Amino acid sequence: MSQKNHPANQGGKKDIRGSVKRPADQSAEASERIFLHSPDMLCLAGFDGYFKKLNPSWERTLGYTSEQLLSKPWMEFVHPDDVEATQKAGADILEGKEINQFENRFICKDGTVKWLSWNTFPYPEEGIMFGVARDVTQIKQTRDALTERETFYRALFENANDAIILMKDGMFAEFNHKAEQLFKAGREQIRNRQPEEFSPPFQSDGTPSREKAKKYLDAALTGEPQFFEWTHKASDGTEFDAEVSLSLVDTGQKMIQAIVRDVSQRKKDALALQESRQMLRAVIDTIPIRVFWKDLNMNY
Repeated sequence: MSQKNHPANQGGKKDIRGSVKRPADQSAEASERIFLHSPDMLCLAGFDGYFKKLNPSWERTLGYTSEQLLSKPWMEFVHPDDVEATQKAGADILEGKEINQFENRFICKDGTVKWLSWNTFPYPEEGIMFGVARDVTQIKQTRDALTERETFYRALFENANDAIILMKDGMFAEFNHKAEQLFKAGREQIRNRQPEEFSPPFQSDGTPSREKAKKYLDAALTGEPQFFEWTHKASDGTEFDAEVSLSLVDTGQKMIQAIVRDVSQRKKDALALQESRQMLRAVIDTIPIRVFWKDLNMNY
């Protein structure tokens, strides 16, 4: 036998027994290893509704033996609330359509429920489909918990009695409904605007609003909280007094959180009370007779 025709030089690979494996055999063996060791749940399922072949991940994830899973229509393992949606997806598969990231729930042997995300590849001429399912239960639970927290904090944000504004690069980026009410403007009228655009040209001490706003914002960006009184101007031109607090929020990008409280009515009430006291004092001071004050215990 020539060196050229020697089995060792024909592209094959010897196994541990010294026999030569053909490339096709090597490929099949590699595919089988991938099938057996994949962390994803791989399957071949027939159009008759039964699993035909399952990799070990199915047993590890659901707790059933392969024999148990192969012995029943796979729809019997689907959560009752997901049967209808799964049947619709199955109808698409029977028509030869690929399904991507379809999610449904499977009931485990111990009664717990696992969320599976599916990608399926049908072969109608053979009456089978190849499916890849991934256990996304933990991801779903984490996502649901985050959604619940986001809903909770969003409700607090939107229902706060004060205007809450997040500012980025000195401009309004996000804000609640109360901010729209205070400034008498819609979201598009407020977003990407600067604080001085909702302020008169000058503050009560004569300082230009632009200059004073920059001073407070620069200080807040250093991490030093700011609390001050400010005169704002709504979109219709009316002015109102406010208490403003600024604090740095760092979520990977530096943003300023502003909390704006309308104190116009409180200041009007305080002024009215002061004027009332002054008027009462003036009346007392002009009475030509002595006036004495007694408390409820008749003490002067």
